[in-house]
Amino acid sequence: LKRGPALAVMAAVSLPPHALAEPHLSANDSALTQLPAGTALEPFDWDDEKLREAIALFEHGEFAQAKLTATEAAGALAGAAPSLTHLRDNGEPRQADGWREALDELATVYEDARDAERAEALYLRMLAWREGSEQYRSGHFSVAEQLFNKSPEYKTVEDATWFLKGLRPDDGHSVPEVVGLLALGEEVAAKAAVAVWTLALRPQQRPRITECGGLELVAKAVTYHLENAELQAAGCGALRLLCTSHRLAHRNRKVLITKLRGAEALAAVLRCHQNDPEVQREACGALKAVAAKHPVGAQRIIDCGGIMLCLKAMTECPDEAVGDAACGAIAELQCAAPPVGQRSGGDASDELDARRLRAERE
Repeated sequence: LKRGPALAVMAAVSLPPHALAEPHLSANDSALTQLPAGTALEPFDWDDEKLREAIALFEHGEFAQAKLTATEAAGALAGAAPSLTHLRDNGEPRQADGWREALDELATVYEDARDAERAEALYLRMLAWREGSEQYRSGHFSVAEQLFNKSPEYKTVEDATWFLKGLRPDDGHSVPEVVGLLALGEEVAAKAAVAVWTLALRPQQRPRITECGGLELVAKAVTYHLENAELQAAGCGALRLLCTSHRLAHRNRKVLITKLRGAEALAAVLRCHQNDPEVQREACGALKAVAAKHPVGAQRIIDCGGIMLCLKAMTECPDEAVGDAACGAIAELQCAAPPVGQRSGGDASDELDARRLRAERE
C-alpha cells in the first residue's frame, strides 16, 4: 500500500503547545498487543456506531472516554472487542494522557493488521475534526466548516492535496480549504504551506487568509515541523507576506510575536537550516517583515539572537539574495533601539550599534 508520512508525526501539528511537553510513554507501556498475522478486518465503514461515538467524544475534548470507545471500535472492527486493559502489554489500565495517545493506539491496531491505508485515513479524519473544533472555537468558521465537510474525503495524502497541483495565486475561493490542510500532518502541511504562499502573493488575498486562521496555522506548522525544509521555506515566505502590504498586516505582526512565539520559531528555523539558502532567505525576510515599524517585535527578535543569526547568514551563505534579506532584517531591527539622543550607553544599545557597524564592514 502507498504510505504517507510516519503516522506518529502526522498528529503533531494540531497539538496545543503544552501537549508537546508531556512525557511520552515507554515503548513497553504504550505498545499494543499485535494482532495475529493475517488477521483481516471487516470492510471499513465510517458509520460504525462506536467509531462515530469516539469521533464525537474527541471533538468535545472528552479524551479518556474517547480513548476507551475508540479502542472498543478498533476491537469490534477486528472481530473482537477487547478492553483497553487487554490491549496493554503489561496488562495494567492507565489513565489516558490525551487524544494523541488514543489515536496512536487505534491506528496501531490497523497497522498491526497490515491495513496502513485505513490507519492513515483514520489519522487524517481525526486531525481534521480536532482542528475543525479548534478553528470553530477561534471564530474561523469557514475553515472549520471545510474541515468538517471534507474530512470524509481525507483517506490518503493524495486525496487531501490533489487539487493543489493546479492552484494559482488568483484562486482566492480555495483559501479556507487550503488553510485547513495545514493541520493534517507534515506531508500535507508542506504542500499546504506552498499553496498558502502562492495565494498570499496577491495582497488582496492576505486579509482573507488571515481571517481564515492562516497566520496561526502556518506558525503552528513552522514550529512543529522544524526539519522539513520545503515547509520551512514556504511557511516563512507565507509569514513574510501575511505581515506586509495589507490592512491586517500590523495586527499579524503583533499576534505573531505576542501570541504565537514567532520570533523564537524564526530563530529556530535559521539555526536548523544554516546550509539551505532558500530557507535562510525566507526566514530573514520574515524577520524583516515582523520587525517593520514594530519595536516590541524587533526587541523580541534581538532577544532571540536574531541579529547574530542574520549576520551569520550574510557571512556564511554565498547566495546574494540571502545577504540582501539579512541586511534588510538588521536594518528593520534598529527600531528596537532608542533614538540616538536618548541613548545612555546601555549594553543592549551599544551591542546593537557594534553589530551594525560590523555588518557594514563585512
